[in-house]
Amino acid sequence: MFAQICEGLGLNWQELFSRSSMPTVTLSIDSTVQEVRQKCHENLTKRCNRIRVLDMTEPRELKEIYTNINIVEEVGQLREKLNLLTDRSSILTKIGDRLKRDANSEDLDQYLSRFTVKSVPALGAIREYSKLIILGGVGSGKTTFLKYLALQCLNSNFHGELVPVLISVRDFAESDKTLTDYLLSAFLAYGVKDTHVIEQLLNQGHLLILLDGIDEVEISKVKRVNIEIKALADQFPRNHIFIAGRVCDYKFEQFSEVQVAKFNEEQIHTFIRQWFNNKDIIKNFTQAISTNSALNELTETPLFLTFLCLYFESNRSFNYQEILEQCLDLQLGAWDYERGITSRTLAQAMPHSLKNGLKSSLKIWSHVALLSHDASKYIFKSKYLKSCLKSYKTENYKTENADQDLELKPLVKSGLLNQRYRDTYTFSHLAFQEYLAAKKIAESSNPYALDYLVDRFEDRRWQNVILLASGMLMNADELAIKLYKKANQILEKQQNIQEFLDWINKNSTYLRVSYQPSTLRAFYLDINLNNFRIEDRNRALEITHNRTMERIKERDITGIDSSNLSNTSLNTDYDLAIALNLHLALYVAENAVLHLAGLLEPQLSRSFQVLKDQLPDPKTEEEKFNNWWQSNGISWSKDCRSLLIQHRKATQDWNFTPDQEAMLKRYHEAHVLLVNCLNTSAISPSVKQSIQDTMFLPIWQQP
Repeated sequence: MFAQICEGLGLNWQELFSRSSMPTVTLSIDSTVQEVRQKCHENLTKRCNRIRVLDMTEPRELKEIYTNINIVEEVGQLREKLNLLTDRSSILTKIGDRLKRDANSEDLDQYLSRFTVKSVPALGAIREYSKLIILGGVGSGKTTFLKYLALQCLNSNFHGELVPVLISVRDFAESDKTLTDYLLSAFLAYGVKDTHVIEQLLNQGHLLILLDGIDEVEISKVKRVNIEIKALADQFPRNHIFIAGRVCDYKFEQFSEVQVAKFNEEQIHTFIRQWFNNKDIIKNFTQAISTNSALNELTETPLFLTFLCLYFESNRSFNYQEILEQCLDLQLGAWDYERGITSRTLAQAMPHSLKNGLKSSLKIWSHVALLSHDASKYIFKSKYLKSCLKSYKTENYKTENADQDLELKPLVKSGLLNQRYRDTYTFSHLAFQEYLAAKKIAESSNPYALDYLVDRFEDRRWQNVILLASGMLMNADELAIKLYKKANQILEKQQNIQEFLDWINKNSTYLRVSYQPSTLRAFYLDINLNNFRIEDRNRALEITHNRTMERIKERDITGIDSSNLSNTSLNTDYDLAIALNLHLALYVAENAVLHLAGLLEPQLSRSFQVLKDQLPDPKTEEEKFNNWWQSNGISWSKDCRSLLIQHRKATQDWNFTPDQEAMLKRYHEAHVLLVNCLNTSAISPSVKQSIQDTMFLPIWQQP
């Protein structure tokens, strides 16, 4: 009857029927999505919610320890922006003066190598993408992030209208299937037996296809994999496809690129809290990390932060050299080896006769690290890297391999270098560059290698290298003696400072305490250096106060009622005073020198303790400390400064010039590094005792 009516009206009944049925089909697809998601849920959740890496004794649930990551969008534009940083003239006008003023700051190349751009929370930012390539370095959290996306999708927190599927590109490459067929077989493993249903969802664009490890494919299979991914995206364009890898050399036209950002401070603390879930352990871990800038840097990478947490669980402390060695192994291949990945082995970069694994690769990297660190190069072009590789070949293989090149691309693919922007690289971590430079020196047969280190004793850039190299030597006696002599040379021509050292030595002998004489001499030196700092701080506060009063007078002259002015209206002057006072408070709260001072002068200790007891702990009670400081900071600082000034007046005034004070600080810092070397190196007991017994003595009492 319906067909006859339509025919009488001149209408196509089949077309009308098709249109009227569309809502029913849509509802059917929606219900199919939910049905498939339900079938996948249990199996896929088990696969994605269990994390077991490195030396974990048992798996942990992802939801318990996962920390949200950030990404940098518009990678192409990012490289262009970063490329502008190589314009030294424009950068120096902005930050050059600061770098010159601050003797403790990094040089320009080191500053630029750590330059980062603004990142955004990943989960929110990628919602707008349907085709995306997620790039990131070794252990940056790419695989974990894809697992997290799959779980969020299943729980309707991320594209709840889609069905997620997670595929290892490396496993697919080892199969003889097309990517479409491999995708269908993945759903069979999830428990979805009807492949026709998945084909329907695929055609309708209802899948979230997560392809992990595009850079893990054997070189011979890369071309086929790229063709298959492109074909999948072209044939089924309505689906969401996310690809993850360290690098992606092939340019997929439909895909945007983003870069996984390193953990920021908030993310690091979140990860640590979730991992340990114990306030005492968290406090101890955080304190142990904060004492070493290189360890702090490693925490920016999720894999290395995981390693540090596992290491701390077992040892309750950190061995700096051992940690760097193991993290470097992870970076250069151990992490890949653990997961059965051979496509990124650094041996591929070497001539056939030189392929002897990690040992050879470390020699190459050590050569590059030493050359670049010595030249203050923390950012380098491929041309510079190739010159380093060429000099390595010239130095090590002069005959049979002279016609064979070390290829740059596989070296970069190992992940030890980050490509910051077009044709520009940095070491993934400065700590690795320092470790490898130290390794090159410690293993050198050159008789002048140790002198090379000693000549750089006072260069801050080389302090970690010296410390690491001394720990790598089978016997560090010669280096320790050379460093000791170098430290004493700083003051050998300063007669009045030598008399000051003699005064320190005599005062320390009056004390009847169970400390070594050299330790007591160090205490006295530290206290007097602290006096210099306090004087500097007081002078700064006095200048600030005078400037403030002058400005108030200027406002009075102009007819402004200064009685109605709040402190904060004095802007810069007030802020500077607050900063200086807060600095003083934090010094008292955190610096052990005040306790040491008390051993030598009990009255000072008791007075300081009264003041210190008033301070909440700025690390563990940060909010409480900030609130207390707002109410009591100024009055507390006045009391503290008065006490320090009284103490200063009670001691002998040596009237050192600013240059001499600077020399004393250099002398003190050199001995701090020397002591660290003594404590972490293989030094014979007799040499160690001889150095310790004569530290901080005047030159005429030196051996």
